[in-house]
Amino acid sequence: MACNFFKMKKKILILFVLLFISCGSIDTVKFTVYEAGKKNIYSTKLPSGYIITKHNGEIFEEIHYNYSDGSIFYYTNDYQSGGNVNKEKIKKFGEKILIKTAVNDTLDINGINEFGREWREKKRSNLILGYINASTEMANKFDKAIENISKK
Repeated sequence: MACNFFKMKKKILILFVLLFISCGSIDTVKFTVYEAGKKNIYSTKLPSGYIITKHNGEIFEEIHYNYSDGSIFYYTNDYQSGGNVNKEKIKKFGEKILIKTAVNDTLDINGINEFGREWREKKRSNLILGYINASTEMANKFDKAIENISKK
């Protein structure tokens, strides 16, 4: 009987370790951006465990990385309005905030919603990355993803 208890305990420990490792894993994601008629590929690292949804308009696309805690990291090439999903940004700055900046300028805006969850959007030329509804922990991870983006 004691032998079965230790086997069960060992299995639970192994499951816990596997769960811990999978929760801390990172994925490399890529974004294709057209700048001055040239195709550029950017990449960054995001925490794994997301579900991707794509939202395509007539000209622009928006890709969401949806997490189980309700946070969303997103990429868009809508240099006129930025992320459509970011309603907090629209409430605070208006719908056409990005069109007010020159095409090659950088714009970095952020805030906290009424529930204490963080949001951010950063525009660099035609590359626009952001997140919404993030806990402080996820916001820190997303900030690293935004700041550590690299061009391939």
